[in-house]
Amino acid sequence: MIRLSPVEFKQWAGFIYEMTGINLNEQKSYLIENRLQEMLVENNCHSFQELHGLCRRQDRADLREIVINRISTQETSFFRDPHVFSALTSMLLEEIIPAKRKEAGLKRPPRLRLWSAACASGQEPYSLAILLRETIKDLDRWDVQILASDLADNAFRKASLGLYSNLEIQRGLSPDLLKKYFVETPGNQWQVVDSVRGLMYFRKINLVADSFLSLGVFDIIFCRNVAIYFDHETKIRLFTNLFNVLGPSGRLFIGATENLAYVLPQLKPTNRYNTFYYVNELPANA
Repeated sequence: MIRLSPVEFKQWAGFIYEMTGINLNEQKSYLIENRLQEMLVENNCHSFQELHGLCRRQDRADLREIVINRISTQETSFFRDPHVFSALTSMLLEEIIPAKRKEAGLKRPPRLRLWSAACASGQEPYSLAILLRETIKDLDRWDVQILASDLADNAFRKASLGLYSNLEIQRGLSPDLLKKYFVETPGNQWQVVDSVRGLMYFRKINLVADSFLSLGVFDIIFCRNVAIYFDHETKIRLFTNLFNVLGPSGRLFIGATENLAYVLPQLKPTNRYNTFYYVNELPANA
């Protein structure tokens, strides 16, 4: 096993920060050393410094994608943190659905936009789509879109396929929901049904580099357990950009251990339905 020196750690930590915004301290040097170890062999490199130089070459974007895929944490499951999805169900029934019907009136369908940022392999956005199917009985009469985005190519491709193993579907899915919204395929895999996949669209988005303004305005944004890897300045940039595309009375869900109190005071923290979330209290065009 090739070891990562302190000098090489600084090189790699800076490189990873440039590409992803992930801020790794020296206690995380093992993460770089372990996750990139195979790349040394695959590319016939005898040191992490040699691999670093190779990855920085202008013509090796393929290697940079591999680094992003291997460094990014992609742990997820269906309906992860169930209390959050229970809260969203109550919110939809008591607040959002009535407001959207009233806003639409009789001449156009109610409109609802959701974004699962850093969606990993897709369990979160598919959980949101299933929740909408279960909660809004006339959903086919609505104008609904769920954006699922990630930076890592391997996660992004898997999410767009909507194909999961037996182990993956056992994590968070009830037998009833599995039967209703998945079809078993050859090879002991499960395919998300078209009525759920049809609500989704997928984009590769770098949350710390790309502009979100072209994405439109969202009623609900999930960006959970992402900013824990960022430094304070990157958090400010990320949540400012998210706030800019969060509609009036829009809801932002972040990780249970995250707090925006010192990042964006204009986002009001709310504790209802046994969960915390942030509400855009500014009026439209404020």
